Amino acid sequence: MNHNLKTILILVAILAIAGLGYKFLIVNNRIPSIAAVSTTDVTDQTAREVVTMLEKLRTLKLDKSIFTNEMFLSLEDFNVQVIDEERGRQNPFMPFEPEPTISKSKPPSVLRRE
Repeated sequence: MNHNLKTILILVAILAIAGLGYKFLIVNNRIPSIAAVSTTDVTDQTAREVVTMLEKLRTLKLDKSIFTNEMFLSLEDFNVQVIDEERGRQNPFMPFEPEPTISKSKPPSVLRRE
């Protein structure tokens, strides 16, 4: 087989594979644009879900006898009284202002060579 013919067939095969890959992977999996999605459909669906949830909550019946149960009444309260303390800085992330420092060391002596 001729070298040029082999090269052409390989290029055609690569282009065919790339074209099929583009068609199946990119074109078929496109996400619809925001303009294509109707906001009324989304809000209607959300509203229906909220109404359904509210209807389920209305049918819910609570048994209040648990509050008169002997086990419930025997529970103890272990709360701890929290004492108010002095609050810290207004902004805890603000850097500290440097405090003035007084140097107690002697000034460095000047050494002279004679």
